[in-house]
Amino acid sequence: MEPATLFALTVAACGSAWLVATVVLPAAFRAVIAAVERVPTMPVAATVALTTVLLLGVARPPAAGAATPPPAVRTIVDHTPAPDSGTAVARPVVERVTASGPTTYTVVRGDSLWKIARGLLGATDERPSGEQITRLWREIYAANRDVIGKDPNLILPGQVLAIPGGVRG
Repeated sequence: MEPATLFALTVAACGSAWLVATVVLPAAFRAVIAAVERVPTMPVAATVALTTVLLLGVARPPAAGAATPPPAVRTIVDHTPAPDSGTAVARPVVERVTASGPTTYTVVRGDSLWKIARGLLGATDERPSGEQITRLWREIYAANRDVIGKDPNLILPGQVLAIPGGVRG
């Protein structure tokens, strides 16, 4: 490229950059500021009240006697289709239901010991407490440690768990 052509292109580029920096950008900023100023603002008292309510909702301590679920719950996805329909099994299977409650439970996709215990206790008229659910899932794990293994958060679809006696289903 000839020096004269290169010089002309450089001058044109610099002139364009100057035009954008001095005319286009300030006009765009003025338009954005005008649009923002048209948006109604929330009064300071309302903002403080809303923030306080949100923070109290997040930061409140747990209710007395509330138990927390297991520290981690892993969901194992089972892509095995049901033998008759070609779709995955989605319902829990409780077998051998007796007057004192189910004695076995077949794990399905998405189950955890916490969910199983809550479901077994939730079949009664009373709503189970977190403490009751925690106690039962730990009993189920203790009774099935040989089936489940070391990690109570890792149960697999198809595993048949023994349910401790005295649980009403």
